[in-house]
Amino acid sequence: MASHPPFLLILTVMKPHLFKYNCLAFAAAALCALLPLAAAADFSAISGKPPEIQKPETLTVATRRRNYRLFIPPNFTKPASVVLVLHGGMGKIEQIRSVGFDDLARREGFIVVYPQADGHQWNDGRVLTGRFAKTGDVDDIGFFRALLDKLIADGLADPRRIYVTGVSGGGMMAFRLGCELSDRIAAIAPVLALLPEGLPATCRSQQPLPMLFMIASDDQLVPVKGGPVMPFFSDRRDVAQRGRVESLATTVKFWSRRNQCGDAPPLRRWLPDLDPFDGTRVQHMHWTHCAAATELYHIAGGGHQWPGRPTRPGMAYADRFLGKGTTEIDAAPLIWAFFRQTQQSK
Repeated sequence: MASHPPFLLILTVMKPHLFKYNCLAFAAAALCALLPLAAAADFSAISGKPPEIQKPETLTVATRRRNYRLFIPPNFTKPASVVLVLHGGMGKIEQIRSVGFDDLARREGFIVVYPQADGHQWNDGRVLTGRFAKTGDVDDIGFFRALLDKLIADGLADPRRIYVTGVSGGGMMAFRLGCELSDRIAAIAPVLALLPEGLPATCRSQQPLPMLFMIASDDQLVPVKGGPVMPFFSDRRDVAQRGRVESLATTVKFWSRRNQCGDAPPLRRWLPDLDPFDGTRVQHMHWTHCAAATELYHIAGGGHQWPGRPTRPGMAYADRFLGKGTTEIDAAPLIWAFFRQTQQSK
């Protein structure tokens, strides 16, 4: 007896009037089984473009294993602009990846790096106590120095075009990097963050550095008047453990002086109210005659939510704790436009 594939033997014992329908079913199943193989095929050979790369990486710094994630678009040219995007305190890479930099990188051809804080908390210059005290023992400056060294040594990063942005505690870490690694960073853009208290006195560099602030007037976690950094939700037991920040006025005054902006007030303009129902307005401030670009987006009525990416409708309860999210601006494109502008002004 001639051998047949097992599925044909099964079909031969089926009723004739069902045979053709089962053939279709088996054919569909076989096709579906091949789809993952097709998806995994390297279509870059057909298109002539390199593949998009998204991968986790590790570094060992002072005996600590540190993690980060690389996003390399298919259209980048070595060496490329690199944007480091820092998550907030108690956050992680997966959360900050949702704010839109991957899509921008695909269009603009820059590399995105998402570092992970050790213990989910950056050593950003705040004096932390209690369960956060161990953060002060982590050499985050050494980590970022080693990370930049590797990106440059691998031919990925143009050392003249390395930028840092971050939200909340990640934004505070961006301030610290602007103080301690200003010779290696081209611009910073802290979001919903203020200078950690005491950092102005210890800031090692007075070199002008392009700065874009994004701050919200009704942020209860990082208050514009300065003082204790508040925890999420209603648990206030660890307020004293989270350190303190300078006020918005002190933060802006420190950086405008460092950037040699003089005493002239900034130019101010209210942006169009694109969403009258979100309860926020945005004012843009631009300091002129500075040695380095200095701008601020002030979100009137806004809370502690990434601008342009507020909580989803099903999570509206978060507004009680975080404040209102704005849809008047989308932070990621504005930040990249600012970084790109600093490239063109050199």
